[in-house]
Amino acid sequence: MFKDSTGLTATLELAEDEGSRYIFSSDQVFYVWNTASEQGWKIVGETSRDSLYDFVKTGRGLRLEELPDYQNDLEG
Repeated sequence: MFKDSTGLTATLELAEDEGSRYIFSSDQVFYVWNTASEQGWKIVGETSRDSLYDFVKTGRGLRLEELPDYQNDLEG
């Protein structure tokens, strides 16, 4: 779904247990994807996987930038 909506080829980094949120990386940029809402956000300012894991582990907020919805452009 992430690729279908964004056109990005990405690697899964983290998945929420029994949830709908996932963190992907593509070209050293991290993204959050919510499968329930089919919305995504670019994680701003985090370039290190370890630093990102620390943010998630401690529950500190991440700076996010909403991704445009490309799904209609990518269909057909």
